[in-house]
Amino acid sequence: MKRRLLLSLGFLLGAAASIRCGPPTINLRYTYRPEQASVIPLREEGGKTWIPLLDVANFYGAAVDYQPTTGRVALTRAGRKAVFVLSQPYALVEGTESIFLPPAEMVQGQLAVEPEAAADLLRALMNVRATYVDDLGSITVGGVDPEDLRREIEGGETGPVIPTTPGPLAIPSPGGALSPEPTLPPEIQRVQTIHLNRTRVYQVRRIVIDPGHGGKDGGARGFSKKFWEKQATLAIAQKVVDLLKREPDLEVLMTRDRDHYITLKYRTDFANRHKADLFVSIHCNANVKHTAKGTETYVYSSKATGNEAALLERENIEGDFMDFTFADMNHNKYRERSYFLAQEVDKRIQQRLGQKILRIEQAPFYVLARVNMPSILVETAFITHKDEEKKLEDPAWRDQIARAIADGILAYRDRIEELADMRSKAKP
Repeated sequence: MKRRLLLSLGFLLGAAASIRCGPPTINLRYTYRPEQASVIPLREEGGKTWIPLLDVANFYGAAVDYQPTTGRVALTRAGRKAVFVLSQPYALVEGTESIFLPPAEMVQGQLAVEPEAAADLLRALMNVRATYVDDLGSITVGGVDPEDLRREIEGGETGPVIPTTPGPLAIPSPGGALSPEPTLPPEIQRVQTIHLNRTRVYQVRRIVIDPGHGGKDGGARGFSKKFWEKQATLAIAQKVVDLLKREPDLEVLMTRDRDHYITLKYRTDFANRHKADLFVSIHCNANVKHTAKGTETYVYSSKATGNEAALLERENIEGDFMDFTFADMNHNKYRERSYFLAQEVDKRIQQRLGQKILRIEQAPFYVLARVNMPSILVETAFITHKDEEKKLEDPAWRDQIARAIADGILAYRDRIEELADMRSKAKP
């Protein structure tokens, strides 16, 4: 009996270790050919899994050209080429098509990608379906989309697919604004007409936190000339994420979790691709006048308010006029809730830290304009102010402002879901 218990315990421990460490090998296969191969994955401390890119390329018949001096990697197969750079989260296919994927890195002396990224690259390079299944530890190329197959089995054409997740809501309080104080600007008081799915109410379940800058883009330089915005934003964002993840019903994602450069487009595409319910970008303010201090929160508007906002507008716009116009039209429906979120965050920063709160500003920031969800950009403090730079360098102060931001997000979630539920129940 004792031996049986020990054997069972050993089996359970072994299974737990296997789950924690991931599959011992990753299988490479096709759906339509018998060839298979097994690759030993590379692992970092903390359990992150990588797969050697050369092994994947060799099995699927792709050539790899790696330039160590520039970090440029080119994959070529049957005349089709995908090009990317180490530590950069996107690749160009045929020079025009962009795909976003976790960055490639050098791991244990080998050119490596995450298994999901390997599948993304194969899909783009071979122009066929490619998937990675973590539970099975396998990359499979070829086959049909299971959803297409299901529809065919069920009887061919099924008509347009209706999303089960309700669209964005603009939910007013009885007084016509989302919060009784402060009064919303007139241009934000417009109430959208919403048709609710009566079986569901609006919920905040997925949040993207965006630490500003990173890598070669250091952001603003501190008063001491030794501390950079990118350092503070990442530290604050990581704490916000840790706090929000304590909520059992929330999924919280970061656009970057380390010091590497990502584009503005990647940040917005990341949030849209994950269909987030909220987007919060974290920054530090800066001013040539070293006396400027306080916290300033931005919501989207096609026109900037204030001199500093106008300057930041010029620094953050990308794309042509039509692109900007369509973004402006798309984002109108999120302004009201974005302003309410800004209010809740500002209120808690002032309560928790006694921080000077500047008025909520409006600006056509790229990251606010291009996300399909309520969004704010928080300028936590002026890094160019002697005392506020010291605050930003202090882990205890960063923890406090992170807690205030997280509390504001949760207060927004609770209130907006309560209002949505009330509205839903009030409908006949």
